[in-house]
Amino acid sequence: MSELKSLLLEYKNINEKLIDILSQDLENSNYDELEPLLSEKQQVINSINVLSYNRREFPIIAKELNIPSSEELLNSLFLEKKELLKEKLIALKQSKAASNEYHSNFYRNIYFINDKA
Repeated sequence: MSELKSLLLEYKNINEKLIDILSQDLENSNYDELEPLLSEKQQVINSINVLSYNRREFPIIAKELNIPSSEELLNSLFLEKKELLKEKLIALKQSKAASNEYHSNFYRNIYFINDKA
C-alpha cells in the first residue's frame, strides 16, 4: 500500500507541475517542459499497472490525495490552452493571407503603372 501511495503522490506532483505550466499566459508558458513531464507521468502509470495491490485501495488513496479533482483541472486547462492556441493560429493564418493579398495587389498595380508610362 505504501508503494502505491508513493506512486500516486508522485503522479499528483507531476499533475501539479503540469497545472502550473498550463496556468501561465500563452507567451510566458514553457511548453517544452510538458513533454518530459507527460513521459514521466506515463512511466508512473506503467509502474502502477505492474504493481500488485488491492483494487479497493486505489480509489481510496486517489480520493485522499485529491487526484480526481486535479485530473479534471488538468484536462480543462489542456482544453482551454488548445482552444486559445487554435484561435491564435487562425488569427495568424488570416493575417498572413491578408498580407499576401496586399502584397500581390501592390505588385499588380506597379505593372499596370509601368504599362501606362
